[in-house]
Amino acid sequence: PNQQFTSTTVTQYSTIRFKSYNRLDISFKVIKADARSRTWEFGIINVYNRSNPVYYFIEDNKLREKNYYPILPYVSYSIKF
Repeated sequence: PNQQFTSTTVTQYSTIRFKSYNRLDISFKVIKADARSRTWEFGIINVYNRSNPVYYFIEDNKLREKNYYPILPYVSYSIKF
């Protein structure tokens, strides 16, 4: 397949300082082991709801950022035979 990529060569060091990335994730598991192992997992990603940048891009000659999702709860269930 023909794929084309464009790249920009940077000729000098950037003076832009990106925002710091910081988040707190918590989770806990409930495991029940008998003939088969069953696991429930409950958690929260980004507990203190900080707006973290995922990536930066340039639009209209301005540096923009795409932010990470705010607080994100999750539940997982698994069975092992």
